[in-house]
Amino acid sequence: MCDQLGQVMGRSSWLPFPDFVLRAVFCKGATIVLEGQKLLPVKAKEHGFHFKYPFVKDAFRDIISSGST
Repeated sequence: MCDQLGQVMGRSSWLPFPDFVLRAVFCKGATIVLEGQKLLPVKAKEHGFHFKYPFVKDAFRDIISSGST
């Protein structure tokens, strides 16, 4: 998500941070922070849920454009 926000804003998304520090602090939890997590809305779609923004980048663009007017 941070990469997507950075792209929409035209900025880098994070300051460089050494992986070993996160692994030392978060142990196995660092994997989620460093590699991300792929979540699929299978149940929501099965129940007919419609997403206003199918991609997070689209939601960020709308939020940023709404805030600038």
